[in-house]
Order: sequence, then structure tokens, then C-alpha cells
Amino acid sequence: PILFFSIIFSYFASKIIVKPILLAEKIANDIERAKTTFLRGASHELKTPLTGLRITLENMQYDIGEYKNHKKYLSYSILLVDKMSDTISDILTASSSQEWLDNPSPITVSKELTKIIKEYQPLITQKNLNIKNSLTAEKINISSSAFHKLFSNLISNAVKYSKPNTTINIYNKKHWLHIENIGNPINPKDIPSLFNLFAHQNHKQSTGIGLFIVKNILDYYKIKYKFKPTKLGMIFSIKLPK
Repeated sequence: PILFFSIIFSYFASKIIVKPILLAEKIANDIERAKTTFLRGASHELKTPLTGLRITLENMQYDIGEYKNHKKYLSYSILLVDKMSDTISDILTASSSQEWLDNPSPITVSKELTKIIKEYQPLITQKNLNIKNSLTAEKINISSSAFHKLFSNLISNAVKYSKPNTTINIYNKKHWLHIENIGNPINPKDIPSLFNLFAHQNHKQSTGIGLFIVKNILDYYKIKYKFKPTKLGMIFSIKLPK
């Protein structure tokens, strides 16, 4: 009997001890795989414009064909450098997300959103867009940093992908905050992949990090959201507390 109970005790004891170890090992492996995927994606995003920049500068150096027009291709080179700079900034933001998710507090959306919209005023003016913000006292409970990153990405996308001379509508309907713009509607089948790191799909200007950050912020705070096409463009919706 003693041997039997010793075996039974050893069996359950080993399960109690080994299970957390196996779980910890699985989590570590998942983290390592995620890190590898992230770094591969980041490397690819930087390698493409870097290769283009090197080819451009080399052709300019030897005055090959149309590359003799240094003024034109210097401007192009600066755009490539800016693209890499934006990508690096996005990568650093995504990799340090946990640092700015803590300390949530109720934030009046309309007040803070007005400040964020001002940041995009040059592009708004350039495209002759109208921003119609119908929000009043709606609040959302997240940290100040997370709020800025969340709505900065959403406003940036709405402005960037709006057709010139159109209106971006921001409003509350049945406890859902909507940001609606007029542009090219995205195929619903393609939308889930847009929230992945470095997704391009139809948005060739995007690294895919913006919507990845948006998704992670909303998931972290357990806030429901929807992103879907309309007849004239796209609409991003966030569930507001009642």
C-alpha cells in the first residue's frame, strides 16, 4: 500500500510541478517565435527602401540615364529616408507598448481629439478635407499615452486614405464612436490581415504597424471595435461605455 500511495503521490506531484514548467516553456517559445516574426518583418520593411536608396544613390553617382537629374532623385532619396524613419519609429512604438498602457483614466474624447486633429492639419489642408466632429461629452477609460497613440493612428489613416475634397465624420451612434471617411472601400476579406504587423494589402503606403497598435490597445482594455467598408469608403467603430 505504501508503495502504491508513493507512486500515486509521485504521479500527481510530478504533474503539479511539471505542468507549470511546461507552460512556462511554451510561453517562452511563443514569445521567441513572436520576436523572430517581428524582427523578420521589421528587417524586410527596412531592407526594401534601403535597397532602393542604395540603387538610386549609386546611379546618381555615375550619372546613369535619368539619374543625372540629381535634384529630382535627391528628393526621392529623402522620401525613402523618411519612410525608413517612420518605420523605425513605428517599430519602437510597437515594441515598447506595455510602457504606455498602464494608469488608465476617463478621458473626454472630443477635447483630446481636437488636439490630435491639429497635428494632421497640413495634410488635411493639402487634401482640402473637412473634419466634422459631432462628439460632445463621450468618455473612454484608457491611459493618456494609449489614447493619443490609438486616435493618432485612426485619424492618420482616415486622413491619409480619404479622397480629396471630402468629409471625415466623427460621431456617436448607439454608444459606438464612429470615424467614417470617403475613399476606396477595402474588401472585407482583406480587413483582418490589416491588423497584422507589416501588412500591406491595398495600402502600399502603410507598414501595418498602425492598425496592429490600434488592435493591441483596444484588446488590452477589452474595448470592442469594428472596421468595415461602406458604399463610399471605410468606417472604424469603437464601443463606448454606457
